[in-house]
Amino acid sequence: MKRLSSTLLFLLLAPCLLASTALKPEDLAGKRVVFLGDSITHQGTWVSFLQYYLLREKPGLEFDFISVGLASETASGLTEEDHPFPRPCIHTRLDKVLAATKPDVLIACYGMNDGIYHPAGPERERAYHKGIMKLVDKAKAVGVGKVILLSPGTFEGKNTVTEGPYGYKRPHAEYDNVLAGYAKWIRSLNLPGVIGIDIHTPMSSYANEKRETNPDFVLAKDGVHPQPIGHFVMAHGVLSQLGIKARNDHESELKIVTADPLYKLTNDHRTIRSKGWLPYIGYTRGKTFKTDSIEETEEKAAALMTQINHRRRMP
Repeated sequence: MKRLSSTLLFLLLAPCLLASTALKPEDLAGKRVVFLGDSITHQGTWVSFLQYYLLREKPGLEFDFISVGLASETASGLTEEDHPFPRPCIHTRLDKVLAATKPDVLIACYGMNDGIYHPAGPERERAYHKGIMKLVDKAKAVGVGKVILLSPGTFEGKNTVTEGPYGYKRPHAEYDNVLAGYAKWIRSLNLPGVIGIDIHTPMSSYANEKRETNPDFVLAKDGVHPQPIGHFVMAHGVLSQLGIKARNDHESELKIVTADPLYKLTNDHRTIRSKGWLPYIGYTRGKTFKTDSIEETEEKAAALMTQINHRRRMP
């Protein structure tokens, strides 16, 4: 009976054990890690928080992050009729991203724009699924060892409508349910070399908890783009998968982190690289942007990383 109970307990716990060991900081260390996404990743604060924690908590490891999210971008290729210009799609620049950056690990966060602020619909859902799977296939085809897919975060728009036309100016009242469905799909993926992380659920849970005492609390004032606390919750949705936890409640921890000189250096490093690599790769957003050299960017980034490594290894 004891042997049977132990076996049953192991079988029950095995999925949890596998999930907890699916991703480790060492999986990102010493590798070129490239981030893709829409305006939330373009803003990049959650990437800075992620890099900061890894640098702080793992001083013996080196991390090479390049974040090239692009505002308005989708994986689905869809766009609203009233958008100022056709939304860019990652698949118009993905080959260039992969060729220029040569990632070992690719981290992508799409979905917020992919439902184009409409109610749930099978055609839009299929377009999102197809776009994400095409991204995975292209990355694996060129030798990317690990693809980490983040779900979209939460939508908190208040000026919503229940009748069309729908779009970013007139989002559907139940649009967050669309994103929750995308998150459920990302979480369900079971593919070799692919890890899906749901950040919608922790963001929703955190916001709901805060609204118990402050009914007007939002992570994103415009409903889409998170404030720093929203980016912080996003980052910790990833960090928790890496086995790294915040030491205090998120609001207190956020104040400690943003006051740390190491965070400022890390954020500057991420920003410089993003601003340099994005046009070097090239993109079209209404008009086309392209620069010819990445040398000056990498020189500045290297100098900052020297300062970062000195600070993170100070006794």
